[in-house]
Amino acid sequence: MSDSEILVHELEQLETESKAKKSRKTKETVSSKDPSLLGALIKAQSEFPPIPKNHTNPFTKSKYADLSDIISAVRPVLNKNGLGLEQHIVSEENGELLVETVIYNDKGESRSSGLLSFSIGQGGNQFQTKGTALTYARRYTLCALLGIVADDDSDGELKQVKDTHIDPAVKAKAEKAAQSGMSAYQAFYKTMLTNDERAQLINSGVHDEIKKKLGA
Repeated sequence: MSDSEILVHELEQLETESKAKKSRKTKETVSSKDPSLLGALIKAQSEFPPIPKNHTNPFTKSKYADLSDIISAVRPVLNKNGLGLEQHIVSEENGELLVETVIYNDKGESRSSGLLSFSIGQGGNQFQTKGTALTYARRYTLCALLGIVADDDSDGELKQVKDTHIDPAVKAKAEKAAQSGMSAYQAFYKTMLTNDERAQLINSGVHDEIKKKLGA
């Protein structure tokens, strides 16, 4: 094959690859607008059974459903409607953990909870602490993505708890979050803490002290 023939052949290959990429891009764009995943999710939400709250928070006395309760209730309904469920956990070099919950269908469409990031403090049983935090993050992102509520609203009950003990690690994380301002602290308080940890912050007075410092 002459040099000119090789050049023509290479140009034809490039043109073919370009057309293939354009075709894939078009299909992905159309797929992203396909309402089948959203429609299936809406249908699944209407079919979710009541999720039993079989567990009790010892500090707030509020009832909640744990991660296994939630998954047992929603997975069969999601699968019935052609939806799958995945939860991804990524460990960063700085010790930060990222958790994401994703639902998808067989067309390759997906819907994500977004990444929830948190760090594990020093001290104590690191494996147990990390395991507890991961379970909470998986539970939180799953409920947020599917639009379900798996625990009682215990904001009012938190103030009734008399124990003023607070884990130093919880206090340190709260104060660190507050260094970035009120918005960062509020996000930390609402999404990064268990009911137990919120109760510790409130009943120890640390929560009010932080809000006062931040001008709330």
